[in-house]
Amino acid sequence: MILSAVIEKEFRMFFRYPLRVISSILVGLVFLLQFVFFGQAVLGGRYSQLLASSTGMGDYPTYALIGYVLWWVSVSPMEAYVWGVRRELQREPLR
Repeated sequence: MILSAVIEKEFRMFFRYPLRVISSILVGLVFLLQFVFFGQAVLGGRYSQLLASSTGMGDYPTYALIGYVLWWVSVSPMEAYVWGVRRELQREPLR
């Protein structure tokens, strides 16, 4: 019961600012797309024999997506901690 109330409150606070939602989505897409376009520019296309021999997977966008997801999973707890402290300071001072 309490957990659902907290989740509902967090969603209401997050979606209260539509530009924040749009910004969060756009930042994620831009961050991923820069890896895809940069990789294709360096490799000269979507598929690379050198990447396939090094990693077992020659399709660069798939490789970039897997790396991005692993990076996000590793960084997400640290980011959540920082944003939690920030939200706590904005809503109610720590005493």
